[in-house]
Amino acid sequence: MKFGKNMANKTTVIGNISSGKSTFSKKLAEKLGIEVFYLDLLLVKKDFTAISEDEFLTAQRKMIEKPKWIIEGVAYWSSVVERFKEAEEIILMDLPVETCIRRYHERMVAQQKEKNQFISEGCDYSKMIKQAEIGIEWFDRELKPKVIKLMNESRHAARTILRNEIEIEEYLNRKRPQIGF
Repeated sequence: MKFGKNMANKTTVIGNISSGKSTFSKKLAEKLGIEVFYLDLLLVKKDFTAISEDEFLTAQRKMIEKPKWIIEGVAYWSSVVERFKEAEEIILMDLPVETCIRRYHERMVAQQKEKNQFISEGCDYSKMIKQAEIGIEWFDRELKPKVIKLMNESRHAARTILRNEIEIEEYLNRKRPQIGF
């Protein structure tokens, strides 16, 4: 784990399914007073299909143009490359595969009790769980090495890898709220 500078105005948070990107980003945004953008809300339509890559990149560019942001998620690889170029800090949530799978299962159980606005009516949760498990293993095996390589090439930005809950809490505790504008 590396700790970069104490305050970045443009932070991107990337990681596996159920690695805690959204929860972490929300806490960081609240602490720093910076707007957070959740890419799944942009990428995934109500019918659980994705918008096109061109549409996505256009929308992301509007986010990146802002003076301060936290952008959370993965989406298209081209969007990752674009975000990394603009970010002052890059954070990889690198929790173990087993933790991500367990968290995803827990989320699905909770969402069967309360309707999730991002999941279509009548969606087969067992298929979603199986697809998520495949996706979690794929991210760890295929995408994570590419992310780490791109992080290493992004020398202009502070780069942090968080591997467990203790590191996540330590990181959040070191961040200081912004004062002034």
